[in-house]
Amino acid sequence: MDALRSNLWKAMLAIPLAALASLAQEQSGSQSTSSDRPIDTRIAPAQNKNNAQDQDADVQRSSRDSSSSLAGAEEFSLGPAIQRRSFWQPLFSVTSTVDTNPLTATTTQTRDVTTWSSAYAGIDVNRISRRSDLTLSYLGGGLISNDGTAKNSVVQQFGMGEKLVWGRSTFSLFDVVNQLPETSFGFSLPGSSVRLPGGQGLSLEPVFTPNQSILTTRGQRVGNASVLELDRALTSKSSLTFIGGYSLLRFLDNTGFLDYSEATAQAGYDRQVTRHNSVAVLYRFSELRFSGTVQPIDAHTAQLSLGRRDGRFAFRMAGGPGVSFFQTASSAGSTTPTSSSRQVYWTLDTSMTYQTGHTLFGLAYDRSLSGGAGILPGAITDQVSGSFNSEFSKALIGGMSAGYARNKGLNSPLTPASTQLYNYWFGRVNLSHPWGRWTTLDLSYQVQFQDSNGNFCIGATCGTNFVRHTGSIGFNWRSRPIPIE
Repeated sequence: MDALRSNLWKAMLAIPLAALASLAQEQSGSQSTSSDRPIDTRIAPAQNKNNAQDQDADVQRSSRDSSSSLAGAEEFSLGPAIQRRSFWQPLFSVTSTVDTNPLTATTTQTRDVTTWSSAYAGIDVNRISRRSDLTLSYLGGGLISNDGTAKNSVVQQFGMGEKLVWGRSTFSLFDVVNQLPETSFGFSLPGSSVRLPGGQGLSLEPVFTPNQSILTTRGQRVGNASVLELDRALTSKSSLTFIGGYSLLRFLDNTGFLDYSEATAQAGYDRQVTRHNSVAVLYRFSELRFSGTVQPIDAHTAQLSLGRRDGRFAFRMAGGPGVSFFQTASSAGSTTPTSSSRQVYWTLDTSMTYQTGHTLFGLAYDRSLSGGAGILPGAITDQVSGSFNSEFSKALIGGMSAGYARNKGLNSPLTPASTQLYNYWFGRVNLSHPWGRWTTLDLSYQVQFQDSNGNFCIGATCGTNFVRHTGSIGFNWRSRPIPIE
């Protein structure tokens, strides 16, 4: 297995180098049709919809095409926004939140309900040139517990995406790093104009990001996802895609959780069969490594992918078999692997986006091997999320989102799957009212629920299930795009 893994990594490194070498031999005048299409990382907060359409028309317009490959790392969507000018855009937000349970770890807490005050500031930068499209975004702030029953928290996120085009080839770099006080799946800042990870605007496919879909005790954690992608057009209708990715999850305040990292290599072939339909095949190899336990996992996945994109509707479905090989110790705390296991499973990654007028629907489902969200040393994760957003009128914008995640531990001597099962749901409703040209007043409500087949502790509450409610009111300001000369 070590020899196979070593040869695989050498092959994956050699293929992009060979492709890059071929780029130097191409004529400088040759251009791909994607050279004028900036990326849509969807890392940055969404635009406020109270601005007049014609005022921003010189900066941004919708595209009905997309340069992303069906076998690529980006989510399959209607298409990126085309920026016709480089610009930067600041934002600021203040909110107040009522929380029925702040997920604190202390057992001396005398009250269940607490309130939070928070403030955030950020900036988005889009730099467009003939062969390069660069997007940078940063959001930083914090939550302060008004009654002191919970620990104050820091929230930060930095995102970067760039595409470089040479002739028939496109080289892409993506990196998203965030520091959050709780699980990212279902976590959202109050206010519809601010988006954070966890199925609410993430640009990368779930397999390239650290999984955080188990609700845990409150505490600072850092997640990072880095991806390098090379797309090489063979003909006008076919291309090869090579991806190298690395992600990690680190817990800064809680030593009882499992830090882990994952390295991923993927290769695929994409073929456009009709104007709106395409098909792809891909192979993916992943390495999962955990701290505090001996259970290295090597996973192999093969998938067939089908996609359709016709302007208002985008659909992608990729499925196939997966097999994982892992070694385990005879007991927790042991540093020497004593047994090896193999588990075969099926994988599925599907998403749908539909836009009609000022209304956008989204639905996604993913089943794959994951890092276990810091609780399990490897898990088979089923994750589904859906969203609905609409501009009901010039004075009211609203939306709903919901998600469900099921994490089942791998059946190993160290963590028997029969006692390792977590089910987590969340639902969210938000309303936004324009207040001036560049500001909005936002209201939101969210409920979270989790259960398990065994006893677990979340904050000061122990049992087999957990429920949490939060309600927020926020004031958001976001300036008009400022051109960069």
